[in-house]
Amino acid sequence: MKILVIGSGGREHALCWKLSQSPLVDQLFVAPGNPGMDNTPKLTRIAAVKLSNENYLGIAKNHHIDFTIVGTEAPLVDGIVDLFEKNKLKIFGPSKNAAQLEGSKIFSKNIMQKANVPTAKFETFDSYAPAKSFIESWPYHDGLVIKASELAAGKGVIVCHTKDQALVALNDLMNLSTYGLQAKSVVIEERLIGKELSAFYLCDGKEFRLMGHACDYKALCDDNLGPNTGGMGCYAPCNWLEEEDLLRMDEMITRRTLQQMDKEKIPFKGMLFVGVMMTAMGPKVLEYNVRFGDPETQSLMPLFEGDLLPWLMACSDGQLNTMAKQLPMKKLSAVHVVKAAKGYPGVQDVPIQKGDVITSKFKESADSFLFYAGVNKASNGKLISSGGRVLGLTALGENRHLAREKVYSLLDQVNFEGAQWRTDIGN
Repeated sequence: MKILVIGSGGREHALCWKLSQSPLVDQLFVAPGNPGMDNTPKLTRIAAVKLSNENYLGIAKNHHIDFTIVGTEAPLVDGIVDLFEKNKLKIFGPSKNAAQLEGSKIFSKNIMQKANVPTAKFETFDSYAPAKSFIESWPYHDGLVIKASELAAGKGVIVCHTKDQALVALNDLMNLSTYGLQAKSVVIEERLIGKELSAFYLCDGKEFRLMGHACDYKALCDDNLGPNTGGMGCYAPCNWLEEEDLLRMDEMITRRTLQQMDKEKIPFKGMLFVGVMMTAMGPKVLEYNVRFGDPETQSLMPLFEGDLLPWLMACSDGQLNTMAKQLPMKKLSAVHVVKAAKGYPGVQDVPIQKGDVITSKFKESADSFLFYAGVNKASNGKLISSGGRVLGLTALGENRHLAREKVYSLLDQVNFEGAQWRTDIGN
């Protein structure tokens, strides 16, 4: 089979690395990918001239692709699945309507409310003045969270502990574009207290299977300080979860969500990535995403045993009931640490450094892996940073402590000027 992966980051590198091991895959293409992926077996990069769904469709047709996997969220929200299916091409991911679970925080909150999915108390606003008035009333005891309703690359969520913080954050989001977007609408919700995790479910519209769960570190700096990023590292699995927690997440969150989406005549197929807070009252949903996580995928793929492709195809075909009840995962722990460019995430007009030469003496082994994200290739053929999250390293161990020790011992094997990373991933 000929397989196409859409995206360019560390998540897509991890997906390509895993898919290249499938005996069903003859040729593997990635668009646009990045030069750090070039050593992946069977893989050909297609540097897309324009990152549009029509262009991806053209690539799939020109290369006679049998199955496409969308890594990144924007094409899904823009309707790439509808476009491919209209052209009789098989693809993994939700329809444009179903992708609103990530594309619109307001839509997703309304689905949670209708389905009686446990979540934070919230209000929605499509203009600045009433949102400001709501904040001035300060209704939530433990603080509040302001979220841009639209896609924000992981940077449109601001946790506020005081009224003054919240008023500044709202102004930054809706008026000043401080976070790289000007939000047209926002969700303001109570701040939930507890442990946060990401849960990943393969879905075929009716059936679902838990792929795994991970803890992502979103803040830039140690001790969860600094601005939000797309994720500075993670560990998997969350071995502090109880069996009862998993059952409640399955039944109270995932099953109710899929049933409500089906009831709305917008069945959800693909990867449902649920941000969950484990509170004293049990699991509550922070947000939905509609694709593989980044950086969580860089931990989950090394833990996955066997062939990933049949699982993804079963979701697309509505045939998850023909697969096993549980996915084959190694009984190990994984820790992933991101090295990001100086200046990342670029908030408040801080420039993000680019063009630094990457030096590497890393050698992949059975328990250590390197995934590239923000890289280009210089005219002399050397890899250089292109900003953002440049690369990430993953290590496996019998427990999280051993995996953490391993990954931090590897960090100095891949370097570039100005690199920044957290030292507390997996603590």
